[in-house]
Amino acid sequence: MIAAETSFSAGHACLSLLYSNAARFGYQVGPAPVDRALSLAKEAIRLAPNSSHALHARAMAEWLLGRSEVAFATLQVARALNPNDPALSAEIGLRHAKRMNWDTAVSFLEEAYSCNSRHSGQYRMGLFFFHFWHGRPAEALREVSAINTPGIGHFHLAHSAALSEMGQIDDARASLTQAELLSPGLLGRLVDNLTIRQIHPDLIAVIVRALDRINPRKFHAR
Repeated sequence: MIAAETSFSAGHACLSLLYSNAARFGYQVGPAPVDRALSLAKEAIRLAPNSSHALHARAMAEWLLGRSEVAFATLQVARALNPNDPALSAEIGLRHAKRMNWDTAVSFLEEAYSCNSRHSGQYRMGLFFFHFWHGRPAEALREVSAINTPGIGHFHLAHSAALSEMGQIDDARASLTQAELLSPGLLGRLVDNLTIRQIHPDLIAVIVRALDRINPRKFHAR
């Protein structure tokens, strides 16, 4: 599409997000997908400097490149341009949850879902992290169950961690098996996989600790 419509900012932004998602989930889309995502987002912004969607795409690429503080700043600019977009509030909330900035994370996530109760469930992962860290696995399980993405390995991985913390080891093991079936090799590279998502090292450690109860020493490879 952008080959035919080179001035189509939204098309560049959408393709940028696709490349970022490919990097997150390990899809093979050519070399350096995050660099490609950032390049496309920058072009989208050049074409439409006031596009919050283009800025959102840039922030996602910056995040995956390990530039979390830069990504937060970019998201704030996007939100200033479009303050009524609950997706931006939710995105900011999720990112702050990954960095364990709990007060800010919960505030933005609650704002997003109060504006639109049918908002995408994916951002509830931020609330999963919040409850999981604070020793509330039942609440964490409730939040991740509401995401309802059974075709994604990370969904089952989060289920497994919460169930493990609740002492439901057989169910936790079944969820972990499903995660590996959907994302082969995920468990062996788990720490790297979570690190590229800029999840705080302390948060990664408690997730790994929960999964260690199911299959000790499998999740420490970097």
